[in-house]
Amino acid sequence: MRNLFVKGFMAAAAVVALASCSNDEEVVMTTPEGDATVTLGVSVSVPGTKAATTADQVNQDADFAAITGISVVPMINGVRQSVIALGDITAGATNKTSWVEETIQSSVNGFRVYAGVPAEVLNGITTSAFSYAAPETEDNAHSDLVTWMESNMTGKSLIGQYPLMYFANTDAGDGYYATQSESDWNLVADWGTKSKNAIGTTNNRVKIDGVQYGVGVLASGVAYRRNVTADTAEEETCFGDADQASGDTNYSALSLSDGQGMILKGIFIQDQPTAIDADLQGTDHSGVLVAAATDATLKTEKLTFNDQNRVGTANIYAIVMPEDNKAVTVSFQFQNNTGKSLYLKSGDEIADGGYAYYSTTLTPNVNGNQTAENPLKIFDADYTTLLNANVINWSNGTPYLPQTTDVQIGVEIDVDWQKGLEYDVEI
Repeated sequence: MRNLFVKGFMAAAAVVALASCSNDEEVVMTTPEGDATVTLGVSVSVPGTKAATTADQVNQDADFAAITGISVVPMINGVRQSVIALGDITAGATNKTSWVEETIQSSVNGFRVYAGVPAEVLNGITTSAFSYAAPETEDNAHSDLVTWMESNMTGKSLIGQYPLMYFANTDAGDGYYATQSESDWNLVADWGTKSKNAIGTTNNRVKIDGVQYGVGVLASGVAYRRNVTADTAEEETCFGDADQASGDTNYSALSLSDGQGMILKGIFIQDQPTAIDADLQGTDHSGVLVAAATDATLKTEKLTFNDQNRVGTANIYAIVMPEDNKAVTVSFQFQNNTGKSLYLKSGDEIADGGYAYYSTTLTPNVNGNQTAENPLKIFDADYTTLLNANVINWSNGTPYLPQTTDVQIGVEIDVDWQKGLEYDVEI
């Protein structure tokens, strides 16, 4: 269902800062233990690829998107220090390296690297109570859906997509490189081994690797009756004139001209975080993410990953946050543009111009990309999830998003025998 998304983002940096508070109590100023002047740089190695809902904007196309707002937050024993901004990487460049000299405290022993996070968000990232709220959705056309959610999906809200963000945490990995060299940063021949020790006063080169996507991407292709050979005229009998009763099966088969039909509008993804913390982890998963379709033409063939693990021709791209849910419900939204009413199996009528939702529940499945040692999530940082959906029957839709609930499911096996027939014969 998903494949490893292209990696290859390396960065190096450090900064000068006064110590910040590590909790909500008073700020404690630390006494400098000595400073170190180091050459700090960032190197981004990208796969020749273009700038978030199109293929190029999520690096699924041929040229990578501009990587904006590359910033580093140095850490002293887990306490976040002030942010240092290192600039952008221009879209389309195959490789770009830059470096600066900064004076940092010698007690710095860790780094967080961010890119793509809005500047106004990064300005507050050194506070212990940091939280980045999900962007508001740009889809303002469905006030009736929002009203329905408020009454029927208590506690859930419609949210927009987070930006394409990158992240690294040296504490979570093997640390960072620090070395002494008289060469420029990008000419250092031997970086040695990684360390989580304090930078010290003698090291003058710092490199941080392992900077990768802090988000996932859902790429989805949508089809109608792909590989279904049954008579489509029979399928179209769920459409009829608005004055016909929903129980009447004698609807005329549709003969649609260009621009008519069931139009793919977008996707709704439940249980996405409405806020994330400084490690880009969700702090609340009550959001319903909406992403618009960039290509409404339904597919005749399944989408597949190419040799670079990309999916460049999807109907919908959605930036998704990692999650630990055992199941995620997604719903494709179609607008009825047939000129007739659509009658659903539920008995609901979708008038011309109205919306119907076609849903499925995704669960982690063991496929060629998932092993016991690498148990992938449905959506995971640095991974692309590929979803091929095939609408079989337009009457299978619902007038609103499906509601979900968590239940405990179990079985009880009765091993007792029942009393059957009893025979007493002479032979």
